[in-house]
Amino acid sequence: MDDDFLIEYIEHEVENGCIDFKKDIYDFDVPKCKEDFLVDVISFANSHINGDKYIITGIKLHKDNSRDFNGITESKIKDGADYQSIVNDNIEPNIVVDFKIIEYKNKKYGIFRIGKENQDQPYLLSKQFLNLQKGFIRIRKGQKNENITRRDFDLYYKIKDLNDYSNIHIKGIVDGKISDKYQINQYNDNLNFEKAKSLINETIVEIKKIKLAKSSNFLAFGDLLSLDEKEIETIKTYAQLYSIVLTDDFFDIGNIRIFTGPYSSASLYGSKTEEKKYKLIRKLITMISSFLGFDEYYKKINSIYYTELLIKNEGKKFDEDIEVTLKIEKSKLLNYSKFPVPPESIIEKIIDDKLLDKHLNNQKVNGVNNYTCKIPRIFPTYPMKIKLPIGYSKPDYKEYVDYYINYVQTIADYDVSEDEDYYYLKYNQREIKPNELIHLPARIIFIDKPNEIEYEIKTKYNSNINKGKISLIEK
Repeated sequence: MDDDFLIEYIEHEVENGCIDFKKDIYDFDVPKCKEDFLVDVISFANSHINGDKYIITGIKLHKDNSRDFNGITESKIKDGADYQSIVNDNIEPNIVVDFKIIEYKNKKYGIFRIGKENQDQPYLLSKQFLNLQKGFIRIRKGQKNENITRRDFDLYYKIKDLNDYSNIHIKGIVDGKISDKYQINQYNDNLNFEKAKSLINETIVEIKKIKLAKSSNFLAFGDLLSLDEKEIETIKTYAQLYSIVLTDDFFDIGNIRIFTGPYSSASLYGSKTEEKKYKLIRKLITMISSFLGFDEYYKKINSIYYTELLIKNEGKKFDEDIEVTLKIEKSKLLNYSKFPVPPESIIEKIIDDKLLDKHLNNQKVNGVNNYTCKIPRIFPTYPMKIKLPIGYSKPDYKEYVDYYINYVQTIADYDVSEDEDYYYLKYNQREIKPNELIHLPARIIFIDKPNEIEYEIKTKYNSNINKGKISLIEK
C-alpha cells in the first residue's frame, strides 16, 4: 500500500463502495468490535466493484464530508497476523486482508485493504461467531453494508462461469511491483566517465613529460611509423572539449620503426623514449575513442523511455497459442529497427559485453516467468570475441552493425506492423497457466510518454477476443 496514495484518501475521499472510515481502530478487547470487523470484511469482499477496498481507521467523517483527523488509539493496535487470523478462522473461502499503519500530521492511522485478488465470492461465516450465525453474509453497496439478494448470487455465478476460461490481461510493473497500470522509466546508463577522464588526463600529462630522444633515421630494416591524421584529430577533439592545451611536439614520435618477420610478431625499434611515447599515444587513442564513443552512444540511449509489460491469466483455465497485439501511437513508440547503433570505436565492446541485454531485457521480478521465444536465437556464424580462424579477417563496421541490429530484433521478438497513425507489436506465447505471470519479450521503448496502450488478446481455448487498455500511472 502506497503511503501517498492512502494520504490522498485520508484527506479527500468520501465513503463509497470501496472506502469506509472509522473514527478509531477496532478494539479487539470488545467482542462487538470483532463482530463489526468480520461484517465489514465480508461486506467489502462480496462487493461487485472490481478493485481494492479500504477500511481507514482514525477518521471521523461528518455528514457534510468534513472530517476530524483523530488518529487511532495505539493501545488497541494488533499485529497484522492477528487480524488475518480472525478472518481465516471464521470466513470461507479465505480472504486476504492487508494491514498497515501510516503516520500523518503526527498521528497514526490504521488501514485495512481487502484486495481485488479476493475473487471467490460469495464469502460468508464458516461458523457461529458470538451473535453472528453460521452462514452470515453481507455485501457492500454504496456507503452501506446490506443484505445480499438473489440477483447478487446470479452475478457471482455468472462471473464464475466466465472464469472457467482463461482470462488474460496486460499488467505493468510499478516500483518493482505488478500493477494494473504501467510506469515509464528513462534510461540512465553511464560509464564512470569521471574516472575515465581522470585516466585520460593522467596519460596526457605522462606523454607531455617525456623528453624524446630520437633514434637514427637510417635503420636498414623496418617501416617508419606515423600517426594517422584521423587518430590525431580524435585526440585534438577531446583536448578542445575539455580545454587541454597540446604543444606542437605532442604528436612527435621520433623515428620509431616497426618490423614484422614472416614467422614472428611485430617488433618496435627505436629509443626507449620513442617506444614509451608511441605506446602511450596508442593507449591514449584507444581510451579517447572509447570515451567519445560511449559518450555519444549513451546520450542517445538516455534520451529513450521504456516500460515493462506482462500478461497474466486471471482465469482458472490453462490456455495455448496466445496472440497478443499492442497498439501504440507512432509518435510515441521507438521502432526497434531505429534503436541507437554504437559508433565504430565501441560497437565490438557493446556486442561482446552483451550490453543490449541490459538495455532491452525485462528486469527480474519474483513470481514472473520469462517470455519463451518462439524460435531459437540465431546469430552470425562466428562469435565476435573468439580468435578468428586462419583465412578469416576481422568483420568490418557494417558487419558489426548488421549483427547488432539482428541482436536487437532477436531480443525484441515482436512482429511489427503499422498504419498511418499506429504501430502494432504482435507476439505469440505458447501457453499460460492460471494465475501465471509472463514477461513480454522485451521492454517497450518510446521517444515520448504514451498515456495508454491498447491491446488485443486471442487464445486457443477462449473464443472471446479480450480487448482492453492499460494506462500510465500518474506520478
